[in-house]
Amino acid sequence: MKNKKVVLLLAMMMVLSVTSVAMAQTEAANLTREGLSAMEMMQLASEKMDAFDTYKYNGVLNMEMKMDVPGEEKQEMKMEIVQEGVFKKPQQVYGKTTGKILNMELPGGDRTTEVYMNDNTMYIRDGQEEQWIKMDMDPLLKEIQKLTGSQEMGGAVMSKEQMAALGMYATYGQDVVKDGKTYYVINVNMDQEAFKKMYQEVMEKIMPQFAEMAVKEGEEQPQVDPEVIKKQIVEMISMMEMEMEYSMYIDKETKLFEDMKIKQTLQMNMGEMKSHTSSEGTYKYYDFNGEVTFPEIKPEDIKEMNKME
Repeated sequence: MKNKKVVLLLAMMMVLSVTSVAMAQTEAANLTREGLSAMEMMQLASEKMDAFDTYKYNGVLNMEMKMDVPGEEKQEMKMEIVQEGVFKKPQQVYGKTTGKILNMELPGGDRTTEVYMNDNTMYIRDGQEEQWIKMDMDPLLKEIQKLTGSQEMGGAVMSKEQMAALGMYATYGQDVVKDGKTYYVINVNMDQEAFKKMYQEVMEKIMPQFAEMAVKEGEEQPQVDPEVIKKQIVEMISMMEMEMEYSMYIDKETKLFEDMKIKQTLQMNMGEMKSHTSSEGTYKYYDFNGEVTFPEIKPEDIKEMNKME
């Protein structure tokens, strides 16, 4: 049962990590804005964002998770997740996430997690810990880059190649006016089968190493076979049902990508264990080219994976 929960958490982390993405001649106004398709407008916004060396973001995600495990009481959890972070070229990102359980009380109250990524190395720290866990993400990112044909990772707007590999497509929604400014709204939806195909290809390449890193608990304890983990995840992905929609708000005048709304549902089954997760959130990008700071992590601040309790 422990293995199944590890697999489920790994899959959810990677799927949900994957966070950041209208019709005929008589309806041409719904197909284009300023002569640009929705995809072309997104690429223009991406180019505008790429002109900045830094930016900040924040947002709130409301999540509801239900898990049904045979022999155990059904688990239902409602969370409010507050996120804030900064980005600096080329691939330096720091994010802080604070999760609050709304329908129950947990010892210690709200939980905070920090993630810092620099040059394909990820550092993660729980709010109750002083040390960081270090993970080499290079194998994963290289495989994604090979599959998408894009070398750009970590930007606010996905590249055309990344969206195609993930089975995502973009259409215009209705323009909106907020605070006296007009925004083009681009809705990005995902083709489930294309996403699952790409996901499985990545798993085949990197899962043995990634799973071993994630579940290693110490030399004196038995190790979980990465091949078993990989097989279980591939089987689970084939039965996974998901819907993802991103609404991106682009300033009509500046063409800057400023706001985003996310709506996701994810149903995952593994044997008799089932989980259903739904989430909705809003995010804002701001302070372009502003001053940003990142954690200073020294060797003594790093906790080895095999020394985790």
